[in-house]
Amino acid sequence: HFFKLTNYNKTNNHLFEVAADRGYFSAKMVSNHITVNLPKKTVAIDTTFDTGPRSRFGRTTFSKTPLNVKFLNKFLNYHIGQYYNSRHVQETQNNLNNTNYFSQVIINPVINKKSTTTPIDIKLAMNKRRQYLFGLGYGTDTGVRGTIGMKYNWLNQWGHYGEINAQGSWVNYNVVAGYHMP
Repeated sequence: HFFKLTNYNKTNNHLFEVAADRGYFSAKMVSNHITVNLPKKTVAIDTTFDTGPRSRFGRTTFSKTPLNVKFLNKFLNYHIGQYYNSRHVQETQNNLNNTNYFSQVIINPVINKKSTTTPIDIKLAMNKRRQYLFGLGYGTDTGVRGTIGMKYNWLNQWGHYGEINAQGSWVNYNVVAGYHMP
């Protein structure tokens, strides 16, 4: 039981995962030999792993949105010609998800094992343009109080957004408005 085939297989699978994460999409195992010496309780593994060429980021395309492509490009965590790395794709997805613009972000690297360029296709589903806020409460110092507001998740193709909120009670009231340019 000194040699576990499952650990060996996990290690081989991990080699392919790391290669793909780094843009080596045509990686292959060239040779793989295992020599087991039972009397000495040793195992010798001789592996030749060919990564092949490393892919670079290609052109990024976005699904149709009301936002300008130049504005959307600000959220990319990579640029054309840079070596492919799945971490940059994940960071780009996080950047887009962390905005109030989109309800869904799907990023698809268009992998072609015969090419050293990997275009990126990004599908974006927009959030609703307007969100409304209503609230009702009671405080011992204010009595009945209420909140009403509206937020525009985007106002133009450059991602500007704004909101207006009004809060009031029998004791006090306030109105706050904001316009933001990212």
